[in-house]
This record gives sequence, C-alpha cells and structure tokens, in this order.
Amino acid sequence: MNQTISPGARTGSVRIPASKSQAHRLLICAALGKAPVTVRCDGLNADILATATCLRALGANIAEQNGALHVEPIKAVPDGLCVLPCGESGSTLRFLLPVVGALGADAVFLREGRLPERPLEPLLSELVRGGMMFRSEGGKLFCSGKLAPGEYTLPGNISSQYISALLFALPRLAGNSALTITGARESEGYIAMTENALAQSGVRLFKTDSGYDIPGGQTYALPAAVKVEGDYSSAAFFLCMGALSRAGITVSGLRADSAQGDRAVLDILRAMGACVEEAAAGITVRRGTLHGAVIDAAPVPDLIPALCALAAAAEGETTEDGSASTTLTATAMLRLSGWRPYQLQCVADAFSTRFETTLTPQTLATESLLCALDETTVLRGSGPLPDAGAHILACFASFGPVSLTRQEGRAFLAARAVVSAFAENTLGEMECYEKALDYALPLPADLPPDTDAYPECWLSVQDLQCASAGGALDVSLTVRTEGAVLARQTASLVGAVELGDPLAPADPEVSLRICYAQPGEELFAIARRYHVSPGQMLAANDLPDGTARLDEARRLLVPGV
Repeated sequence: MNQTISPGARTGSVRIPASKSQAHRLLICAALGKAPVTVRCDGLNADILATATCLRALGANIAEQNGALHVEPIKAVPDGLCVLPCGESGSTLRFLLPVVGALGADAVFLREGRLPERPLEPLLSELVRGGMMFRSEGGKLFCSGKLAPGEYTLPGNISSQYISALLFALPRLAGNSALTITGARESEGYIAMTENALAQSGVRLFKTDSGYDIPGGQTYALPAAVKVEGDYSSAAFFLCMGALSRAGITVSGLRADSAQGDRAVLDILRAMGACVEEAAAGITVRRGTLHGAVIDAAPVPDLIPALCALAAAAEGETTEDGSASTTLTATAMLRLSGWRPYQLQCVADAFSTRFETTLTPQTLATESLLCALDETTVLRGSGPLPDAGAHILACFASFGPVSLTRQEGRAFLAARAVVSAFAENTLGEMECYEKALDYALPLPADLPPDTDAYPECWLSVQDLQCASAGGALDVSLTVRTEGAVLARQTASLVGAVELGDPLAPADPEVSLRICYAQPGEELFAIARRYHVSPGQMLAANDLPDGTARLDEARRLLVPGV
C-alpha cells in the first residue's frame, strides 16, 4: 500500500491509550490485595498482558472483559514450580522478581527476544542477600527462597525499576525493612508512579534522607475499580504536533495531576511559547510564538524524539520587513556506557584417557568493572593577572586526558583542567588568561593495588566561576566525573586439542595402583598422570562430588583403565 504524506499543520483530537507503566503497577497492587479489583485499561498491549499472565501463574484469577481486567487477588501460591512467561517485557521481569520472593514461590521466568541480555544487577545481588536463590539457563531464570525483611541498598542511577520492584515487595514481608538509595536518582517520575500506586492501595512508605523506611505486614487495598490513565510518552508526539498548528490538537485520556514524569512535556511546551489549555475534555496545544529553551532531558528521555521533531520544524526564517523570526534550538546530549557480566566457561586443561594429547594454548583477554563513577569535585585556584584592572567577560574550561595514579597506596583519577578567561583590559582590548588546575579524585580504598586498571570516563563542567580581585584571577570549577574504572585480565586457556597415538594398554599383571597424594595436590593433575578420569578417582576413593584439591596427605586408589 502506498501512502502520500503532505507537509502542513494538523488539527483535530485524539484519545491516548493507557499507560503501560501504570497498568503494571496497578495490576501488581491488585493481585497482592485482599479484595477483587477491576482495572480499566484503554488498550492492552503485550507487556501488560505478560504481567497479567505471570500474576495468574502465581495464583491470581484475572479475567479480561471489554477492555478491563478483573483481578481476584492471590490467596495462596500454587504448589510446585510457577511458570512465568514474561515475553520481552523488562518491567514484568524486574517488578515481579522480588514479589515472587515475598510470596515465597518457586518460579521460573521465561524470557524471550533480547530480554535475557538485559541487566538485572545489582537487584539480583540484593535479593540473594535477602534470602533468594537464582539459576539462569539460557532464556530461563529459576528462582526460589523466601525474601526476608531487613536493610536493602540500591544505586539510584541504574534503573528506577529496581527501586520500584523492592517497594512493591517489602511492605508485604512480616517485618520492617529499609531501602537505601545511593547516588543521584534517575527517572524519579517512574518511582513517583510506584509511590502513587502504593498510596492508592493504602500502603505506607516513609521517606528518609537516604531512601525509605517500610513497615512490614501491610495490606494492599486498591479501590474496587481503578482506571489506568493515558500515557504521556505517547501523547507527547500529538502535543508537539499541536504546537505547530494554529487550530491546535486536543488530546484526551490524560490526567492533569498525573505522577508520570513525561507530564513535563506540558511545561516544556509552555517554556517554548506554545499555548497549552487544560480542560475536562482534554489538553489542547496550539501554536504560539515559539522560542528557544534550555531543556534537561535526562529525567524524561522518552520525550527527546518528539521535542527534536518540534525543534527541527521551528527553524527561523527572515520576514518581509527584514526582521528574523525566533529560532527554536533544542540540544540533547546522551552518553551511554554499559557493562554486562558474563560467566565464561573455558577449558584450562585437558587430556584423554585413551590417547596421547597435544594442547594448543590460547590467551584470553577480559575486562571487568571495578567501580562506577558519578562524583562531583570542586577545584579552586588563583593566579596573578597581567592587568590588575582587567574585567572578566566570559570563561570556559577544558580537560586533558584522565589517567590512573597511585599515591601512598591509594588510587586516584588525575587530570589537568585549563580554565580560559576572556577579559577586557584597561586599554579596552580583549585578552585571554589561563589558569591550570590539577584534578585528583580518590577511588575506593579497596581497589586492588596490583590490578591492571584504567579509567573509562568523562569529565564535564557543572559550574564555573571566574573573578578578578586584587590583581588576581580567582577560579572555582565544579567538575562532574562519570564513567567507570575497568580492569584488564589475561588467562592462558586451551585453544585446541590434538589426539595422538593410543596409550599403552594397562599391565594385566597389575591389579592395584596406589597414589600417595600430598596436601594441596589437584585431583585433575593426579587423574591426568594416570590417564583416568577425575570422576573415576572420585568414585574409587569415595570423595565428595566437586572435590578439586586435597586438603591433606592421603593414599588414593587409582582405578584400572
């Protein structure tokens, strides 16, 4: 089918489908409650249905009828292994991991597409510390164990879903818990949505300076009927389209008091000069006198495509009277760095019980994450000005390469910052003055001293102040450091195995062979020496499965070939 799209402003009205982010949250709260709840949802997608299917597997009775999900809460977790098909929904998987632990269920999460590749740390580590156990087999993630109340800690700058997941689970535990959130918090709007859903359920959370205090033994009690509000992320495209139309576009299905972070699109549109009207029938956006604005898109990354399209369409042009219309400029900067842990299964040694073997070694180079960086440092310095009466007009800073140094057994990130200040001297001439500042950021004290470590990070200017006083240039520079410190490792492995001549047959006159092993000897090396398998050595000597090294001297029976 061929379609022709013509340029020009659009007008009309549109009803926005339900927010899947809120739908996940309301369904979970309904399933953990005591009384049936009807969740009305305009538009059920695969992710929402995945959450509903998983909650059914945990014991909830959920029926779909006329765009609504009727939820009868979990009364008891089914016996045996609960099979939870998540599809490709990361929200379903992450939200339900601690919920399964709170219920004390044995479960296997079925992950499709690229979902097995999506990170789950440090959430899994905290859940293991809280009493859960996990085992991954391809797209299957098995979990068991009962989550215990206590103190939990998560970084705030990795995923808000980890924080939301624990907020769903911890109030249901028998005892009180505390959740500490370290570092800067990203996507706080999504955490606010979780807080809102829990508040609707009557669940109490007490905010602290470091996170939350969470009473245990709470009962979830949503109203008998709740409605999932419209999705501001989807609505942003139509709202931005309305900003290019004199007649405007009306979007219905959105809540004006929504906790969704992407509701910020309304404030951004107002800041750009668009006309935004909020009424009971919906939100109407019309073209106004568009102008440039500085937009921090870090809390609302889903708005970037729509805002970029709006910015591109609002480029300035010259009017008939020779004046220039306002130019709208939006700049978005996105830095992404990711580390995903791998468990590598490699062959370090090999032999045959029947043939001579020749091994070809291979060197494997790997990297590992030593520590993540998200720090702010203030540098200050002062230096003489050639012209004591110079007036500072503007300044900027640049950074040299970042290196890893060690001083008195402690590791530091080091770099040179150069501040350039443009000034007008007493003769009315422009001059540039420079001041170099040494940057040093101490790294965690437990960083291994003999590790081949290197930084992969970037420095940015958070704040820069330059002043001239008393014939000196005074500089205050606030530097933000983001990234990580990585470690390089190498290991010698078996790259290929070549089988040679058959081994000589065992002497039929020898009925018994005994090896006098020493403490610390490896069972594999002993087995290789006599051309028998390690499993045969374990069985012949009644050694526990998994024994790799002998703790004490002993006699070992060597089975015949």
